[in-house]
Amino acid sequence: MPPRKALPPSERMTTTLGLRRPAVLNDIEAEILSLYACGSTRAEIAAHIGLSAHTVGHYLTTAKDKLRARSLAHAVYLLSRAD
Repeated sequence: MPPRKALPPSERMTTTLGLRRPAVLNDIEAEILSLYACGSTRAEIAAHIGLSAHTVGHYLTTAKDKLRARSLAHAVYLLSRAD
């Protein structure tokens, strides 16, 4: 299955904290991590984007690993500190 593309801005959930995407993350990883950082659950993100909750979890884990974070909370912190 080919990777999903990030939704256009008009179709995204409204709250993304205005976070910038770290260079190591692709668009979908950054979008999912941003939505997670805003308090959306994996199920809510999955329903909004059109993926399974399992796939959303995979993207979160991949983003965490790429950021070399110790946890998802640490990944959210690193995302908030990205320049």
